[in-house]
Amino acid sequence: MSTSRKDLDDFYKFASYYLESDEADVTMFELCELWQAENPTPEEFADTVARLKAACAALDAGEIGRPAHEIVRESCDRLGLDIDE
Repeated sequence: MSTSRKDLDDFYKFASYYLESDEADVTMFELCELWQAENPTPEEFADTVARLKAACAALDAGEIGRPAHEIVRESCDRLGLDIDE
């Protein structure tokens, strides 16, 4: 997908606003990641909605999943992060 002038203007406004906030200590790369997280493509948005619907259907079917603290612990272990429980 090519970048339009409107996309560039919107990113500039986003980056300017973000840099004026208390979170101003970020790199250009981090700003781009934040922008992408807050502005998904239509395909990314549709995929997220589909995954959420599937998760809700699983819960409705009685699947309870796993406790969040287990998933967080595994993620931290995988990433080498040390957190207090």
